[in-house]
Parts: sequence; structure tokens; C-alpha cells
Amino acid sequence: MKQQTPLFIAMGILVLYSLIFPQEKIYQDIPLSDSINITKNNSEEKQIVSIKVDFSKSRFMQSESGLWPSLELISNIYL
Repeated sequence: MKQQTPLFIAMGILVLYSLIFPQEKIYQDIPLSDSINITKNNSEEKQIVSIKVDFSKSRFMQSESGLWPSLELISNIYL
């Protein structure tokens, strides 16, 4: 019982805290068309496609960088 006492005290404090300071959820009434647009904008498929597009752009830029001349500096120091 001694090991469970701190657990019961912590649970009691949490219950009292939730009764004293209730969390309020604020809901807004929005039209159906707005909620559909929000859902479309936040869809998982759109996020995946956006990541794929960014990846493709970076690969394209990387492939284009091979077309430009580069300068390599090699230093051989003999002591």
C-alpha cells in the first residue's frame, strides 16, 4: 500500500486540478464549403505530393550542377 499511496495522491491532485481549472474547447461554426476547403488543403496526399515535388526539384538541381565547370583545389604540402 505504501508504494501506491503516491500514485493515489497524484491522481487526486490531477482530478482536483481538472475540476478547478476546466479546459474549455472553443468551436467555431463554419460553413460546409469552408470545411471542405480546409480538408482539401490539409490532406495527407497533398503533403506527400508536395514532399515528392521538393525531392524532384532538388534532384533536378543536383543533376544540373554537373553541367557547370567546377574548381578543385588540391594542396600537397611536403614537410
